[in-house]
Amino acid sequence: MSITELLRSVTGARQTLHEQFNELRQQEQRLKRERETLAAMPRPREEVIATIESLLRSNRPKYVNALSRYVRRLDLRNPAGEMSPDARASFNPLAIDEAGARTRNAVGNDDIPMFVLTGLLEDSIRPALRQALEDMSYPQAPGAEARPADECGPPMAERQRRLEELDEEIKRIDKELAELRRQASAAGLDTSKLQMPL
Repeated sequence: MSITELLRSVTGARQTLHEQFNELRQQEQRLKRERETLAAMPRPREEVIATIESLLRSNRPKYVNALSRYVRRLDLRNPAGEMSPDARASFNPLAIDEAGARTRNAVGNDDIPMFVLTGLLEDSIRPALRQALEDMSYPQAPGAEARPADECGPPMAERQRRLEELDEEIKRIDKELAELRRQASAAGLDTSKLQMPL
């Protein structure tokens, strides 16, 4: 092989190396953009509604437990089965915390916690809240002004699987890029113009 042929071969190898490296970098950047977009997309509206409804349902047992504790603290030993005047004056089964203790706001008025309201009124609140959530303009992902208001990501379980797949693909490409760099260096090729993975 002549020196000219050898130089052409080295130049061709260098060109091929740069092309492979650039192709892998483009794949990696595309996957990273996909991952970033997917991770930032809002959850499907129905998933959000189901989560909120589940939280509402979880408040009823909390309220029943707190009310039970509150009632046990009242002086109900009156033989006629009535509350004492002191107990009657302070009776407010709406202004209690989860431990059954009376709650007050900063100015000393009774404070009605959300779990009390939803624990008592879940059957009324849930349908009205669902309707409001269905009627509202659904939140968009950050920086997604150009998207239609209802465009959202896949359900969270499916999204998590895809994010894991993307992470694995990105790791694989990172390894391939590092291996290309190692092989080029071992072959005596100048790797200084090859960018490291992002």
